[in-house]
Amino acid sequence: MVDANQVLYGITVIASLVVIGGGAVAVYVYWSWRRFASGNWTIRSIGFYPEAKNIKIEQTM
Repeated sequence: MVDANQVLYGITVIASLVVIGGGAVAVYVYWSWRRFASGNWTIRSIGFYPEAKNIKIEQTM
Protein backbone atom coordinates (compact mmCIF):
# COMPACT_ATOMS: atom_id res chain seq x y z
CA MET A 1 0.00 0.00 0.00
CA VAL A 2 1.23 3.48 -0.83
CA ASP A 3 1.99 5.78 2.06
CA ALA A 4 0.10 9.10 2.02
CA ASN A 5 3.26 11.01 2.92
CA GLN A 6 5.05 9.63 -0.14
CA VAL A 7 2.17 10.68 -2.38
CA LEU A 8 2.15 14.19 -0.91
CA TYR A 9 5.94 14.38 -1.23
CA GLY A 10 5.71 13.36 -4.90
CA ILE A 11 3.01 15.95 -5.57
CA THR A 12 5.11 18.59 -3.82
CA VAL A 13 8.21 17.75 -5.87
CA ILE A 14 6.26 17.83 -9.15
CA ALA A 15 4.54 21.11 -8.21
CA SER A 16 7.91 22.63 -7.29
CA LEU A 17 9.39 21.64 -10.64
CA VAL A 18 6.38 23.12 -12.46
CA VAL A 19 6.72 26.39 -10.54
CA ILE A 20 10.48 26.59 -11.18
CA GLY A 21 10.01 25.77 -14.87
CA GLY A 22 7.22 28.31 -15.20
CA GLY A 23 9.38 30.95 -13.56
CA ALA A 24 12.24 30.23 -15.95
CA VAL A 25 9.90 30.49 -18.93
CA ALA A 26 8.45 33.75 -17.58
CA VAL A 27 11.92 35.26 -17.15
CA TYR A 28 12.91 34.21 -20.69
CA VAL A 29 9.70 35.65 -22.19
CA TYR A 30 10.18 38.91 -20.26
CA TRP A 31 13.82 39.16 -21.34
CA SER A 32 13.08 38.42 -24.99
CA TRP A 33 10.11 40.83 -25.06
CA ARG A 34 12.20 43.61 -23.52
CA ARG A 35 14.87 42.97 -26.15
CA PHE A 36 12.25 43.00 -28.90
CA ALA A 37 10.59 46.15 -27.55
CA SER A 38 13.91 47.98 -27.19
CA GLY A 39 14.25 48.23 -30.96
CA ASN A 40 16.84 45.52 -31.55
CA TRP A 41 14.32 43.53 -33.56
CA THR A 42 11.93 44.39 -36.34
CA ILE A 43 9.00 42.49 -37.84
CA ARG A 44 9.59 41.94 -41.54
CA SER A 45 6.27 40.39 -42.45
CA ILE A 46 3.33 38.61 -40.92
CA GLY A 47 1.47 36.00 -42.94
CA PHE A 48 -2.20 35.42 -42.21
CA TYR A 49 -2.92 32.93 -44.95
CA PRO A 50 -3.10 29.22 -44.03
CA GLU A 51 0.01 28.40 -46.03
CA ALA A 52 2.01 31.21 -44.38
CA LYS A 53 1.50 30.83 -40.64
CA ASN A 54 4.65 32.60 -39.59
CA ILE A 55 6.05 35.90 -38.45
CA LYS A 56 9.42 36.82 -39.90
CA ILE A 57 11.55 38.77 -37.42
CA GLU A 58 15.10 39.93 -38.00
CA GLN A 59 17.64 41.60 -35.81
CA THR A 60 18.63 45.13 -36.71
CA MET A 61 22.11 46.42 -36.13
